[in-house]
Amino acid sequence: MRGVANEELTPEQVFRIGRAGAAYLAACASGTDLRDRTRRPVRTSRKTTGRRGRPFLVLGRDTRLSGDLLSAAVTAGCCSVGVDILDLGILPTPGVAYLTRRLGAAGGIVVSASHNPVNDNGIKFFDADGYKLSPEAEAEIEARVLAKRDRLPRPVGAGVGCRLDGRRHLRSYEDHLTGLAGRGLKGLKVVVDAAFGAAAGLATRVLRRAGAEVVPMNDLPDGSRINVECGSTHPEEMNARVRLEGAAVGLAFDGDADRVIASDENGRTVDGDEMLAILALDMMERDLLPGRTVVATVMS
Repeated sequence: MRGVANEELTPEQVFRIGRAGAAYLAACASGTDLRDRTRRPVRTSRKTTGRRGRPFLVLGRDTRLSGDLLSAAVTAGCCSVGVDILDLGILPTPGVAYLTRRLGAAGGIVVSASHNPVNDNGIKFFDADGYKLSPEAEAEIEARVLAKRDRLPRPVGAGVGCRLDGRRHLRSYEDHLTGLAGRGLKGLKVVVDAAFGAAAGLATRVLRRAGAEVVPMNDLPDGSRINVECGSTHPEEMNARVRLEGAAVGLAFDGDADRVIASDENGRTVDGDEMLAILALDMMERDLLPGRTVVATVMS
């Protein structure tokens, strides 16, 4: 669900989206079918309630200026159906997916328009396992948003959801990323273009912790410049910087850091398909690729 923030994607719409999405994910976690109020099998065996013994969702966003506006709206919608929100603040989309599962949330929400222009924004939901919702699940939420009569719960008093500060959990995601390297990066010079987005600061810290020498670009969380002539949609600047610095590799992220384009040591763009092959071969050499098999989308 994307559009120009406050024009095509209004706070009023996002409030309704929050209500519908939170009610759906909470019902999945508890095994309740909203359509007939009967019981159905729980979709996850993991705990999906917070300290207050009620379902909670994690929320993250990129750096867009409209992020505060729409995060507040979706939070209000979730709280209005009795679901707590653990607000992680600015965090890459993959980080929201990871922490959704790690923290035992009923689901996750991302406020971002990915690589789209500054004025756009969007809402994305994850299930309790940190995966994108199925088309059927999205259709059910959409039907609730568009319904002429809102039949979703409206608790009062102690039944209303609360917003909780979840920023203390960001370190665990950073630790997780650092551990993924599987080897030290000492002596490796890396150019990083964070596109003024959610990877700003984070990617540089992770790579430095792994031992790399990092040359940061566009590494501030600036919502007025996110994706503007930089990042994964404009890798030319990164390629040139790699050549200038004599770096071994360059990495250019998009605004919510769910995609990356690389540069080799000659400043040549390396796309996702090439990176997939490089990573697969490396994992095979280290006996870390189950079944010696790579799963890719039909676009690869």
